[in-house]
Amino acid sequence: IVQRLGQVLGEVRDWDVFLNETLPAHLDLQEASGFRQAAENKRAEARKVMCQSITDPALTTAILSLAASAAKSSDIFGRKISSALLADHAPELLDQMASKVQHRGAHIAHHSDRKLHEIRKALKGLRYSVDSIAFLYTGRRLEAYVEHCKDLQDVFGRFNDASTAKRLAGQIVEDVPDLLRESHTLVHTANREKKKILKKLPKKWKTFSKSVPFWC
Repeated sequence: IVQRLGQVLGEVRDWDVFLNETLPAHLDLQEASGFRQAAENKRAEARKVMCQSITDPALTTAILSLAASAAKSSDIFGRKISSALLADHAPELLDQMASKVQHRGAHIAHHSDRKLHEIRKALKGLRYSVDSIAFLYTGRRLEAYVEHCKDLQDVFGRFNDASTAKRLAGQIVEDVPDLLRESHTLVHTANREKKKILKKLPKKWKTFSKSVPFWC
């Protein structure tokens, strides 16, 4: 149920980006008017689904169960021991997350869109893990590593937004076939943006790969 909620929230976020960033960047005002109205309708549908998901009693049950599980850790081990366990195991966990990113990113210049999306998800997991245990570490190595993560995430984020624009444009045309010409224009510019990003990606990836893990 939590995974499903994440998908629903992601869909709303995609339409927000599409309306606030993608359309202004890829279509002029006159071309974008019909597309904007269609996108507004799609976003309204996504928000309706989101509201239904948030008010689903099953979600409340899932959240309460997770909260109970988190509380049990302290009850069983005690707060000091629980913190010590995190400090002891953080390097190993971060090693696993970082290894997954590095493994998926090997030969990154030759990956398909699907493979790049998998790298992006692994990188996001690594970044969230780093943020969650950053209080255990200090120093320039931590700051540098986080900055390299952010920089690479930004590149992947822009690539994902361009890919998402193509997908959402397709959904709009399914509902409003008369917007096919505008869709072609948007898809063309989105593809051009993806090519630009792909040229920069190997260099950004190399910089990230050479960053020294701060937890070692």
